Amino acid sequence: MGAGVEAVKQKLSSEFGRVDFREAFDRNTDSTTLAFDAEGQIYSVRVSREFDDDFLSGTTVSLRDLIHVLKRSPGRKASVGTAEIIEA
Repeated sequence: MGAGVEAVKQKLSSEFGRVDFREAFDRNTDSTTLAFDAEGQIYSVRVSREFDDDFLSGTTVSLRDLIHVLKRSPGRKASVGTAEIIEA
Protein backbone atom coordinates (compact mmCIF):
# COMPACT_ATOMS: atom_id res chain seq x y z
CA MET A 1 0.00 0.00 0.00
CA GLY A 2 1.37 3.36 -1.01
CA ALA A 3 0.73 7.02 -0.59
CA GLY A 4 -2.27 7.08 -2.94
CA VAL A 5 -4.29 4.57 -0.93
CA GLU A 6 -3.43 6.44 2.26
CA ALA A 7 -4.54 9.75 0.69
CA VAL A 8 -7.87 8.19 -0.33
CA LYS A 9 -8.37 6.85 3.20
CA GLN A 10 -7.68 10.29 4.64
CA LYS A 11 -10.14 11.93 2.22
CA LEU A 12 -12.84 9.40 3.09
CA SER A 13 -12.19 9.77 6.83
CA SER A 14 -12.42 13.55 6.57
CA GLU A 15 -15.95 13.17 5.15
CA PHE A 16 -17.28 10.11 6.97
CA GLY A 17 -15.34 10.26 10.24
CA ARG A 18 -13.63 7.27 11.72
CA VAL A 19 -14.46 4.20 9.64
CA ASP A 20 -13.07 0.70 9.55
CA PHE A 21 -11.77 0.01 6.06
CA ARG A 22 -11.89 -3.47 4.63
CA GLU A 23 -8.94 -3.48 2.28
CA ALA A 24 -8.27 -6.02 -0.47
CA PHE A 25 -5.86 -6.13 -3.39
CA ASP A 26 -7.42 -7.35 -6.66
CA ARG A 27 -4.81 -8.94 -8.92
CA ASN A 28 -7.22 -9.01 -11.87
CA THR A 29 -7.58 -5.22 -11.93
CA ASP A 30 -4.24 -4.42 -10.28
CA SER A 31 -5.99 -2.21 -7.74
CA THR A 32 -6.80 -1.91 -4.06
CA THR A 33 -10.43 -1.89 -2.96
CA LEU A 34 -11.45 -0.04 0.18
CA ALA A 35 -14.90 -0.96 1.47
CA PHE A 36 -16.52 0.59 4.53
CA ASP A 37 -19.86 1.23 6.23
CA ALA A 38 -21.02 4.79 6.89
CA GLU A 39 -24.30 6.67 7.06
CA GLY A 40 -26.19 3.37 6.92
CA GLN A 41 -24.65 2.56 3.51
CA ILE A 42 -21.87 0.31 2.26
CA TYR A 43 -19.31 2.21 0.18
CA SER A 44 -16.52 0.90 -2.01
CA VAL A 45 -13.61 2.72 -3.62
CA ARG A 46 -11.21 1.06 -6.06
CA VAL A 47 -7.76 2.69 -6.22
CA SER A 48 -5.60 1.85 -9.23
CA ARG A 49 -2.01 0.82 -8.62
CA GLU A 50 -0.86 3.65 -10.90
CA PHE A 51 -2.66 6.24 -8.75
CA ASP A 52 -1.28 4.65 -5.60
CA ASP A 53 2.28 4.60 -6.93
CA ASP A 54 2.21 8.05 -8.60
CA PHE A 55 0.29 10.07 -6.01
CA LEU A 56 3.32 11.78 -4.48
CA SER A 57 4.57 12.86 -7.90
CA GLY A 58 1.64 15.27 -8.22
CA THR A 59 0.74 13.96 -11.68
CA THR A 60 -2.45 12.21 -10.60
CA VAL A 61 -6.04 13.37 -10.44
CA SER A 62 -7.06 15.47 -7.44
CA LEU A 63 -9.21 13.77 -4.82
CA ARG A 64 -11.39 16.88 -4.58
CA ASP A 65 -14.39 15.24 -6.31
CA LEU A 66 -14.12 11.77 -4.77
CA ILE A 67 -16.87 12.24 -2.18
CA HIS A 68 -19.28 13.78 -4.70
CA VAL A 69 -18.74 10.96 -7.22
CA LEU A 70 -19.03 8.30 -4.53
CA LYS A 71 -22.26 9.65 -3.06
CA ARG A 72 -23.97 10.16 -6.42
CA SER A 73 -23.13 6.63 -7.58
CA PRO A 74 -26.24 4.41 -7.35
CA GLY A 75 -24.10 1.54 -6.06
CA ARG A 76 -22.04 3.79 -3.74
CA LYS A 77 -18.91 2.77 -5.67
CA ALA A 78 -16.12 4.85 -7.19
CA SER A 79 -12.91 4.16 -9.03
CA VAL A 80 -9.81 6.35 -8.62
CA GLY A 81 -7.34 6.29 -11.49
CA THR A 82 -4.46 8.55 -12.43
CA ALA A 83 -6.55 10.62 -14.84
CA GLU A 84 -10.06 10.55 -13.37
CA ILE A 85 -12.46 9.53 -10.64
CA ILE A 86 -15.54 7.75 -11.97
CA GLU A 87 -18.59 5.92 -10.70
CA ALA A 88 -17.89 2.22 -10.63
